[in-house]
Amino acid sequence: MKKSFSYKTACIISLIVSLVLMAAVRLIKTGNTACDVLISTLITRTALAVAFVFLIKHLGFKVFSVTPKNALLLIPCFAVVINNLPIIALANGSASISSSVQKIILLAASCLAVAAYEELTFRGALFLMICKNKKSKKDIFFSTVISSAVFALFHMFNLIDGAGLVPVMMQIGYSFLIGGMCATVLIVCKSIYPCIILHAIFNFCGNIVPTFGTGYETVWDPATIAITVILAMICAAAVIYSLLRYGDKNISSFYSE
Repeated sequence: MKKSFSYKTACIISLIVSLVLMAAVRLIKTGNTACDVLISTLITRTALAVAFVFLIKHLGFKVFSVTPKNALLLIPCFAVVINNLPIIALANGSASISSSVQKIILLAASCLAVAAYEELTFRGALFLMICKNKKSKKDIFFSTVISSAVFALFHMFNLIDGAGLVPVMMQIGYSFLIGGMCATVLIVCKSIYPCIILHAIFNFCGNIVPTFGTGYETVWDPATIAITVILAMICAAAVIYSLLRYGDKNISSFYSE
């Protein structure tokens, strides 16, 4: 009980610190708008991720295993997220990256912070709260769909930041798919860490050219579309099979007895 109270207190303090930082980062001015956004994102999402670590500890959810199980599922998942990098466009020169190593590292760190925050929030906390006391394959499957839908709709807040409607709708679509993939990876591998890594790589590969490069409008060539569809179908089949095979067997391992 004492430990639970301390985690709860730490979570509240971390959330307060996060709110303060959200206001403070507006003062960051490096002279480079992209870097300002990345630094602000890195600071605020890291603080929020810490808060959700404490929340998950308070809830007693066991997601921090450093030895993932059933890692075979990760092969098609990694193929999908790495494919988010416009490899063909970069190879043929229609797209390019022109940035310093320091800026690329900043982007990678920012993507990792966002991934940690979102995975801890939506998979480590929300998804497992929805799944609690669920035992059947059907219940676990629909819990995965619900949590993925919530995660996808969360991205509608990007409209407030001035993002266009069409890009946000596209983001909602692939966020739903990534959410379902990461929820399944959590259940099958019994660890939040692969989810964070997959999510971070996906974000980094998708943002490197738009943020620090040129030619992003050329990345969706026919070959890239075909490869993306094939990889997505293979990954979807592996994810659905794994969720139905392991979902009801593994879910109880996340909860304290």
